[in-house]
Amino acid sequence: MNESNNANANAKQLTLHIGQLIKEELERQERTVSWFARKLFCDRSNVYKIFKRPTIDTELLLRISVILNHDFFGYYMARMAENTTPKEDVGVIGNKSVDFEAS
Repeated sequence: MNESNNANANAKQLTLHIGQLIKEELERQERTVSWFARKLFCDRSNVYKIFKRPTIDTELLLRISVILNHDFFGYYMARMAENTTPKEDVGVIGNKSVDFEAS
């Protein structure tokens, strides 16, 4: 496999459907779409669009993480760790605990 194909395969392995994960967490917390829309300062229709997104802007994901007090970035880190061999340099971030509780 050439380098380009290998990079594409690795990117595909790292792909998550973040919208689905957000929807599942909202349901797990027994929160309504209306509640979530109010917290995001948007219409309910926009929340449903978020649920359909396989990717999301990091600033929006941070806002959602704070609102739901859930580390959605952790899914990407876990997926990256699953698909990384010891030879690959992924840039260690460290073992920082992040408190997503809104002020």
